Amino acid sequence: MKKIYVSSRDLSSIGYDTNNCVLEVEFLSGDIYQYFNVPYRIFAELTKSNLDGTLFHNWISRSYKYKKLPQTLY
Repeated sequence: MKKIYVSSRDLSSIGYDTNNCVLEVEFLSGDIYQYFNVPYRIFAELTKSNLDGTLFHNWISRSYKYKKLPQTLY
């Protein structure tokens, strides 16, 4: 998955798997989460905006199922 590095208080990078509609988010803490069934348009909007935590939390974390990746995977 190709990652895009972002300028944010909370996030380090985002990536998107178009085949599976999975949004991957890396936080500045180093934690990585995958969010499932996220439409591509949401990823596209995230890449256009200045990612503030409120936008991310309102659009993604409260709306889509997710899992935290074990640190051994990254």
